Amino acid sequence: MTDALQLVLLLVMMLVASVTTFRVSRRWYVPLALAWTLAFLAFGSLVANLSLSEMALTNWITGLIWGLGCVGVVTVAMTVGVAVPRLHPLFADERIVNTSGAEVAQKSLIEVPLGTVLLEEIVFRSVLLGMVTSMFGTVAGVLGSSFLFGLWHILPALEMHGSHSLTSQLGSGWRAKLATVAVTILATGGAGIVFAMLVVLSGSVLAPMGLHWATNGPGSIAAWLVGRRQARSAARAADEESAAERVDEPSEEPDESDPA
Repeated sequence: MTDALQLVLLLVMMLVASVTTFRVSRRWYVPLALAWTLAFLAFGSLVANLSLSEMALTNWITGLIWGLGCVGVVTVAMTVGVAVPRLHPLFADERIVNTSGAEVAQKSLIEVPLGTVLLEEIVFRSVLLGMVTSMFGTVAGVLGSSFLFGLWHILPALEMHGSHSLTSQLGSGWRAKLATVAVTILATGGAGIVFAMLVVLSGSVLAPMGLHWATNGPGSIAAWLVGRRQARSAARAADEESAAERVDEPSEEPDESDPA
């Protein structure tokens, strides 16, 4: 099989994986993502004939150090964001406001690392980056995998449009949704460059896995905490307004003109 045909086949697999993992129910999301992860690893090893080094499946200690460092830095940044009210709009997401703490923990500790992070890092920073780099060089590998990583997020961007406090301000028309998709592609594509460079520097897919989980896992927790704080503030403001209205209501006085 030629290199071009292998690349086309990989892109088709990525398209199907993107749609199916996005549409599947939450119950089956992680099992399906794990199945796709194994399929992409098999493709990279058996079809594309990539070595473990080319797929960034080596240098585990170095990658772990990079990954844990990224987790620490991002967690500190998230903590500051939750503590500073002016930064709350960056985290406000209606999709997670009404969920319980247990659901947030499940998403952050199970669904994100075993579903989102593992699948996407194997697809983009292991197999795709390894294939394109072996064909066209490191620069093409980094830029190509990052651009496709941005396109991977089109469906999530459309879902996010009406639920995030920032994107919802754009409106509900097709132009507003197109703007959300464009910004999401640029943002995730830029993040893809950072993730890919972590692989280049560390030689291990564990490094971008750490940063990827740090932005999504603690990010969900931060969004939940901000949502709960905003809900409490709104409830308190409503109670104060209601109390003020009761105080301002005129009291009924007896009519002095009535005969005793």
